[in-house]
Parts: sequence; C-alpha cells; structure tokens
Amino acid sequence: MKKLVMEKIFLEEETYKTVSEEYDEFKKLITRKKFREAALYAEEQYFHDKSIFWVNQQAYAYIRAKQYDRALECAEQVLTLE
Repeated sequence: MKKLVMEKIFLEEETYKTVSEEYDEFKKLITRKKFREAALYAEEQYFHDKSIFWVNQQAYAYIRAKQYDRALECAEQVLTLE
C-alpha cells in the first residue's frame, strides 16, 4: 500500500512539473508578445492533455492578439466542455 501511495505521489509531482514547465513556456511567449504563437501552443497542449485550462489560455492569447472572434470561439468551447 505504501509503495502504491508513493508511486501516486511521484506521478502527480511529475505531472505538475510537466504542466508547470509547459505553462512557463506559454508565459514566455506571452511576455515576448508572441500571442499567436502562444495561442497555437495552448491549443497543442489542449490536444495533449484535454484540460480546459489550455483552452482558457488560448482564449487569453487571442485576446492579447486582438483576435476577438477566435477568443470568443475558445470561450464558447470552454462552456461546452465544462
């Protein structure tokens, strides 16, 4: 039992590290004002892990890029995924 708990903790930590690294990359793109690239990166991450978090980030990047129609599409997608 203890081994299973330790393995679960390890997997959760690894998942968090990966997500954190991916989010850091997204933030770097936003900071560099590469909004379109950030939106595409977020979309790629969504297809990888199916988390609506990334659709929200994609919408944010599109808003920063002043592509409001695409941001609205992402927002509507989030509503259907919840």
